[in-house]
Amino acid sequence: MNQELQKEANAFSIRGGHSAARRIWHWSSSLAIMALLCTVLIASTLLKPRNNVGVIQKKLQEKGVSVSDDQAKAVAKSIGKQVWVWHKYIGVSLAVLFLFRIVLEFFEPKGEGLAERIRKGALYLRQNKPQSKKVTHYLIVKYIYLLFYLLLLTLVLTGLGIIYSDDFPMLKEIKENLKDIHSFCMYGVMGFIVLHIGGLASSELGADPGITADMINGGTRG
Repeated sequence: MNQELQKEANAFSIRGGHSAARRIWHWSSSLAIMALLCTVLIASTLLKPRNNVGVIQKKLQEKGVSVSDDQAKAVAKSIGKQVWVWHKYIGVSLAVLFLFRIVLEFFEPKGEGLAERIRKGALYLRQNKPQSKKVTHYLIVKYIYLLFYLLLLTLVLTGLGIIYSDDFPMLKEIKENLKDIHSFCMYGVMGFIVLHIGGLASSELGADPGITADMINGGTRG
């Protein structure tokens, strides 16, 4: 009996089959998120207006042109805005990818959808069987992914709200609130990335090597 239970528990592995569509979504979304973080980093450091006022004034003075602090700041802001334009375009792309992921959940091969995996894991633990650390770990990982998706949904919706706030009075009134929530979610996504990479490294170097390869070649469907 214990062998049967162990065999059932082994079915709940953080490794598993990944459809081609999900793999494409995973790598495309990863690239989009990293690109978004890069635009934020560049805009808040290298192209931050107050950091470039002096540089602009110095370069113009070398050409025999003098400008005030306000004029130099206006130029610096104009340059910085170009990065936020790219941020907007990439953000819209991420929104499209997230919509694709939602639709994909309903068309995943049997048993591979996130909701189905969570349902099976939770059902296993609710039944009159010994608690399995393997299944508990499996469920924790899936719930973290669910939390990430909710975080990503909020990030996408607030981002779209900011983009189109000038077109809708209701959104314009809460634009600053949307920005605060958007920034908070971005930090949450950064936290998830750190957790994800840490967990991935732990698994690859520990008891579950091959997770990265599974997300590239599709893995084995159980």
